[in-house]
Amino acid sequence: RARGMLKAMFNILINEDLAPDTFRNPAMGIKYYPEEARHVFITPEHLPFFMEELETWPNSGFINFVKLSLFSGLRENEILQLKWSNLKTIDLTTSTITPNEVVHIEQPKGHNRSGAKDFAVSAEFKNILKQMATIKHTPDDYLFPNSKNNNKPIKNYTHVWHRFLERLKARFIQEGIEFHDPAEEEETTFIEYNVKGKTVRRKKRRNHMYRIHDLRRSVGAYMVKAGRSCEQIAKVLGNTPAVVQKTYSPMLKEDQQVYLQSGMSELTDAMKPK
Repeated sequence: RARGMLKAMFNILINEDLAPDTFRNPAMGIKYYPEEARHVFITPEHLPFFMEELETWPNSGFINFVKLSLFSGLRENEILQLKWSNLKTIDLTTSTITPNEVVHIEQPKGHNRSGAKDFAVSAEFKNILKQMATIKHTPDDYLFPNSKNNNKPIKNYTHVWHRFLERLKARFIQEGIEFHDPAEEEETTFIEYNVKGKTVRRKKRRNHMYRIHDLRRSVGAYMVKAGRSCEQIAKVLGNTPAVVQKTYSPMLKEDQQVYLQSGMSELTDAMKPK
């Protein structure tokens, strides 16, 4: 990640003509550290219990955040940075949706980061917005304002998410549902770093059963299950087809066999004498 950041910084210098003509990006040619692609999404076995526990959570803001994430495929930061003005094309007086109703993101992450992008709206997403809109607000208000400063959004829901996962795991144990939590297999380790001359020591973040980003992955995963192509999923999530292929490769391999077999049925039928 540090290498990727350095490469991007040096490229900006080059593109803005701030570097000598003979300058070569020193980060070019250095191999990235290999990382395994994450293929986790909320499974059909877990999803009913996940939603039941979510409905009983005491923080309505967290409930709305999770639902908006799960019903749109937007990234955590994209959801938290939303203002009501980003949703001005959405008619909250009706339950039906039209192609003109979109979520407008000024600086989306990914291959389209250079400009604004409009994301599609689902009926479920719109219904959550209608419930949230009953609270008085202005177009410049954030959907999830910071309790200490209304002019800023909530930074993140990470700590709340981890507490929610603990309750969800307890529910799985109670119901006899199988689950895998990598955090239980990892030893507690600490990271030390310097802040204004003082050494700060904190626990290293663990890998948990689900991450907030897995809400977004779940949208893509269930689109794969619905038979959507990589190109179609990429348009919805604002990714490239190559990224979608890498992220959902295990599921796509399963579907490829189904697609092939359906083609074989057509082929063998055509071989039969008429």
